[in-house]
Amino acid sequence: MNHKSLCHFTTLLLIVYGLLYFQSVSAAVNCSITATPNTNFGSVNVLSASPTDSTATLSYTCSHSDFFTAYSATLCFNIGPSLNSAINPRQMRAAGNTLNYQLYQDSARSMLWGSQYGTWQPVMMNISLPAAFFGTSSTSGTMTVYGRIPGNQTMAVPGGYSDSFSGPNAQMTINQRSAFWNPPPAPGTCGAPVATNFPFNVQASVTSQCFVNASPLNFGNVGLLTAGVSANTALAVQCSRMAPYNVGLSAGQNSGGNINARQMVLGVHNISYQLYQDAARTLVWGDTVGTNTVAGTGTGNTQNLSVYGAVPPQNTPPTGTYNDVIVVTVTY
Repeated sequence: MNHKSLCHFTTLLLIVYGLLYFQSVSAAVNCSITATPNTNFGSVNVLSASPTDSTATLSYTCSHSDFFTAYSATLCFNIGPSLNSAINPRQMRAAGNTLNYQLYQDSARSMLWGSQYGTWQPVMMNISLPAAFFGTSSTSGTMTVYGRIPGNQTMAVPGGYSDSFSGPNAQMTINQRSAFWNPPPAPGTCGAPVATNFPFNVQASVTSQCFVNASPLNFGNVGLLTAGVSANTALAVQCSRMAPYNVGLSAGQNSGGNINARQMVLGVHNISYQLYQDAARTLVWGDTVGTNTVAGTGTGNTQNLSVYGAVPPQNTPPTGTYNDVIVVTVTY
């Protein structure tokens, strides 16, 4: 009897030893990640109050091939300071000029995407990988990076802007646990081991833009046109910083395309008038660039231009309201 009991006890020890052996030689989870594509905002109008949004995708895969061992892990997707700036605000550059932007964790663009090594937190994800049995146990997924360029950056000069992330500033870390057969609870905190890096770029093209607002030119109530009548109005022009522009005024809808024959009309009757660039009313304002337009360089802010109108002495037509329509064109 004693001899049989001893044999059974020895067999049990061998089984326990075998289980411990498979756990002790288990390998870590391996992960790979890519940023596809880079964050490209495309063309950006910085004079607009509306933001410009874009997205990028991080694709990851994690796997192991341990027969009896299951894993859980907390993955931390870190996006830290960039080549050009700290985290808040982030900046792209073009020949010394800057353009503010930001990267977020959510589509509402309210949660800034940061790094476990700084103030703003990274995106964290828990994964679980059962025992591989015969083969490989793996999981994969994607993370969306939400980008935004705020509007009203009127000091940004037109051009191609860029920024880049690499090394520890574009990095996924992994904090993992293992257990026999079934995955244990995930740690829920970022780990020190670096799983992989995912370098990527951020790009935007700031395009030249111009906006113009015109106020009516009103010569008021006049009697006999035995003497000249004058009046002024203003154009509000806003063009991108450092962008050259020309402002032209059409000949009006009653002149047959001739800027020297501008007319206000009432039915078959008309009043001749003219528009000038200067207060002395010597430079006629037309729409031929380089000849009779007004040139300027954008500052990013609104620039006011005066339009000087004159009605020369002429035969007085019947009473009534006379008008014309002028098209303002900004060439840039």
